[in-house]
Amino acid sequence: MQDLSKIIVKNLLVIIIFTILGGGTFGLLAKHKRSTTYTAERSIVISHNFSNSNKKNDVVNADLSMTSTYSDMISGREITNKAYELLPKKMHKKYTENQVAAAVSADTHPESLVISIKAHGDSAKDAVAIVNATASATKVEIPKMQPGAGNVHIYPKATENSVVSKTTPSTKKYVVIGSALGLLFGMIVAFAVDTWKKLI
Repeated sequence: MQDLSKIIVKNLLVIIIFTILGGGTFGLLAKHKRSTTYTAERSIVISHNFSNSNKKNDVVNADLSMTSTYSDMISGREITNKAYELLPKKMHKKYTENQVAAAVSADTHPESLVISIKAHGDSAKDAVAIVNATASATKVEIPKMQPGAGNVHIYPKATENSVVSKTTPSTKKYVVIGSALGLLFGMIVAFAVDTWKKLI
């Protein structure tokens, strides 16, 4: 252990250089690979009106049991293709039907009729356009696809102010990993050099 400490102290400059190089290299790599995804969200409710209070629970439970089905339908091609049609023509040059389909998802919530539609885009504006088009497409297509489905109530339009952005990979994490690997490599080099000197 003492020998190892001596080796580290004697070659401290070399180890520091490798640590800095490792952190810097991985930091540049992270910046090169860096990309930002924007996610917009808009909620809908699909439910039946009920006039008979005695059947209220039955109606609500029936609607609740369908939320997963509706969720699958929203992220299905019939609705995403319709959403693509509703997008501004200039976005057709930027996105294909397949890309829009891949960008759309729908999530249900336990014991709730609310379905959250989410859409990813290369910009906040694109994400908002896709999610709003998907909500409109849902209102049009669900009654056709599922006869007897409840009324589709759409929440207010998504706006750019509500968009969530996520940038990956994390530059800080890459720098930490690179520095750790640089430190390790520097110590290995220092140990190898010291061993070689002793042999000769």
